[in-house]
Amino acid sequence: MGAAGAARDRVGNEDLWTVHVVLDLVPPTLVLDPVEDVPSIHRPFTIGGTTSDDVVNVTANGVEGEVEDGVLSVTFDLDEGTTSIVVEVRDAAGNVASTTISPIVVDTEPPTFKLDYPGTTDRERVTIKGTCSEDVVEVWVDLQQATVEDGRFSIKVDLPREGKHRFNLTFVDQAGNTAAKTITIDRGEEVPGAGTGLALLGLALVAVVARRGRGPLSGTI
Repeated sequence: MGAAGAARDRVGNEDLWTVHVVLDLVPPTLVLDPVEDVPSIHRPFTIGGTTSDDVVNVTANGVEGEVEDGVLSVTFDLDEGTTSIVVEVRDAAGNVASTTISPIVVDTEPPTFKLDYPGTTDRERVTIKGTCSEDVVEVWVDLQQATVEDGRFSIKVDLPREGKHRFNLTFVDQAGNTAAKTITIDRGEEVPGAGTGLALLGLALVAVVARRGRGPLSGTI
């Protein structure tokens, strides 16, 4: 649409003018990038997408982002738990378009765990096991990956020499949150002659019983 007019001065000079007006009532386009296909996401969260070239403003949950040549990006915080994301764009004519992504599960809590392992042992190979959050998908002991299922994990580790051995455990849940702990297992040496000592103790007991019953003293080592 347009408008025309004329202007005339005191001596009769006249100037004609025409103004063309474009009435834009069409909302801008808005296409968001897919939210990562996992049950939960980290915060702060960045969402991107594309929109019309004439868009001048973009917000996500009320937080203003950046838009240039139709490419948008907004970084913002999400509340812990189940929430939603509302993205809105506005073009130069004031037209608005919006879209909502819901539900979104935000999980930033590290996984929990309980360990069961021998603090001291005389064995060359022991088991580290325990329980963990049910959303844990990986358990690592140094560079070894443990078997984990339904919140339980187990792994065998070697103690190649006597002394203290340190193991670094790392737990990773579905959201990528991690928890870690370092433990120490002390491998001691077996007491020399332990079998002979037990035999002597048995013989002493036989002697005591025999004397009390005034029977003959006998026994073998």
